[in-house]
Amino acid sequence: MKNLAVILFIFCAVNTLTGQPSKQNLKYKDSLQYYYDLANHPQSPFDLANAYKFYNEKQKLSSAKKDTLTAIKYLRQIAIIQLKLGDYYGSESSEVEALRYLEAMKQTDFTRKNKLGLYNELGGIYKERMDYDLALKYFNKGLELAQTKAENNIIKNNMALVYNKQLQFEKSETLLSEVYKNSIILGDSVQLARALDNLGFVEGKLNRPDALDHMKQALNMRLTRNDQLGTYASYKHLSQYFMDQNDYEKAQSYAQKAYNISKQIQSTSYLEDALDNLISTRPNTIEYQYKKLKDSIETAKKLAENKYALMKFDYLNQRQIASTFKIQKEKEHLKSLLFRTLVVIIMVVVALILSMLYSKNQRDRLQEIYLTETRISKKLHDEVANDVYQVMTQLESDIANKDKVLDALEDIYSRTRDISKENSSIALNENFEEVLKDLLMRYHTNKVNVITRNLSKIDWNAFESFKKITLYRILQELMVNMKKHSNATIVAITFRSKGKKLTINYSDNGVGCQLKKLSGLRNVENRMVTINGSAIFDSKPGQGFKAKISM
Repeated sequence: MKNLAVILFIFCAVNTLTGQPSKQNLKYKDSLQYYYDLANHPQSPFDLANAYKFYNEKQKLSSAKKDTLTAIKYLRQIAIIQLKLGDYYGSESSEVEALRYLEAMKQTDFTRKNKLGLYNELGGIYKERMDYDLALKYFNKGLELAQTKAENNIIKNNMALVYNKQLQFEKSETLLSEVYKNSIILGDSVQLARALDNLGFVEGKLNRPDALDHMKQALNMRLTRNDQLGTYASYKHLSQYFMDQNDYEKAQSYAQKAYNISKQIQSTSYLEDALDNLISTRPNTIEYQYKKLKDSIETAKKLAENKYALMKFDYLNQRQIASTFKIQKEKEHLKSLLFRTLVVIIMVVVALILSMLYSKNQRDRLQEIYLTETRISKKLHDEVANDVYQVMTQLESDIANKDKVLDALEDIYSRTRDISKENSSIALNENFEEVLKDLLMRYHTNKVNVITRNLSKIDWNAFESFKKITLYRILQELMVNMKKHSNATIVAITFRSKGKKLTINYSDNGVGCQLKKLSGLRNVENRMVTINGSAIFDSKPGQGFKAKISM
């Protein structure tokens, strides 16, 4: 959060060094109008600092003269400047002080209008602090004082913006519909275009059929009036609308137009917002992932800074800082601010690197599992099975040995051969559908009927090799479990896919069990963890066994 005192300190230092008055000031005969423009249309943070200094001095003089009406006017300007500088608690303090003046005055239309404005501004402060319930509380206070359609429009439009933040789009739509109807009656083209654009944006969130038409109508009205700020808002809303529709080409087109307008506006805040929006229309890029992570960090940082600012605000209200230490403390805070900025940048870079390493590690683990299983398979076949077969050959040539010894050894050989087959490598370069069919049909016997559904409808080429390996091993675990424990006569396996998401439903009519996750089921769960999938099991004695695999 920007710190007002830091900016004032820097401004004063620059002003002292240069000793030159602002050239822009020479164009104004009325200093009040000049500083009003600096406060409400700043071109740099120094403009805001300059305006703050002016209004702060004026407010002190007005208070000393007991000129309450003028003091209220200056306090409201101070609060607006503090809000723009990010000093939310200072802005809140100025607003509350102005309200205290009004409470002591006789209730007139002047006090009503100023209270309404202060409640509206307090709602804006709490919205920026992400305290949405408190924001709505003060907007409702303002709504109680509103008497004209124009006043209602201002409050309800701001309330709708809060509901948008809370994703309560139906409530927002209701308010904006009222604002739009009032704007038509008022005949104010600026308000009408804003109301129509905001309404269309919310309608888009609710998939209303008129959403796009409303936003385009608002855009045409703004283009006709050559309203650059309004046109920028329309282009931004249209880009976000097409993002929600997954039409990235149009979304990028409107985002680019918004970016072009931001360059004409010549405002760094609009330019930053436009670039942020442009990146959002490219969700498959590393820039988008960086932005998403950065936004998350900044939101957490903002909440933490708000909490810190509140503590600091309370402290400063109880005890004044000695003037001789102010400059030194603000220098230290500036260093701290720079340090925190550096820390945030480092955190973002580290988080990106960790994310990439984690993804690579997951694949490497799966590949290592696959290679280990293949190596075990080869070792079983080449060493155990072959050695047993040699013993069998020797025993066949020795008449003294019993036949049942040969039979036992042959059984051992068969079992080791089966183990080898169960753990052999998966021929992923072949038709994976046939590989799965071959696996499942091994368990299809005269006593067990294995039924598959939609297996041939899956586009197996859409899935990565490590996922197919994992699926193969999971189905193998389930079928081995069925063969050993279930006494099932019917096994049904259904395959479903949506994009790159795959769901497998397994069920059999076996004896069922009281679920205990022994090694087989634990193996299934462990495999799913490595690919960020899930496995859900369901079984009761006498009711068969079911499993749902999502990956």
